[in-house]
This record gives sequence, C-alpha cells and structure tokens, in this order.
Amino acid sequence: MTSVLYTVDGRVVPPRELVRTANGWAEPVPVRCPAGHPLRSGRTLVGWIPCLAPGRTGHRTHQCECRQIVCTPEPDDACSCQLGQVNGRKV
Repeated sequence: MTSVLYTVDGRVVPPRELVRTANGWAEPVPVRCPAGHPLRSGRTLVGWIPCLAPGRTGHRTHQCECRQIVCTPEPDDACSCQLGQVNGRKV
C-alpha cells in the first residue's frame, strides 16, 4: 500500500471524508501520483470504477499525465473491481 497525501484547499485531510469548506463540501484529492508527479487541476483525469466489495460502491480514480492511477480507497484483496486492475494495469 502506498502512502498518498490528500488535501482540500491546501489542508492535509483524511482521504475518504468530505470536508466542510467556506463554499460547501469538498472531496479530498490526492496531491501526487505514485511516480511523484503533481496531480493538477485540468491535467488529471478523474473517474470512478465500480466495486462490489463489502461496504464499498466503488473507487474514485485520479489518472496522472504519466498514466499512473491513484484509487480511493485503494484496492485490496476484498475488491471485485477487476482485482485491482484499471485498464489492464495493476493499481
């Protein structure tokens, strides 16, 4: 498992909790891809893959320009989402 840093408005926050901001609620976003590149607005593809693991509905995905993907929550042994694969690549 990798250690991914998540932020909202520049504050470090837990990855799976919505955060109250002055403008409403915000979803935390990862700061960097597994290769260390910054995940910048307008340069990162944000998506969703379904997962039927107990207690989950799916994973938010952030794909870097280098094609590395951060999944939130991270896939584990209980995942049914292509067993931790996105587009044929291990995530």
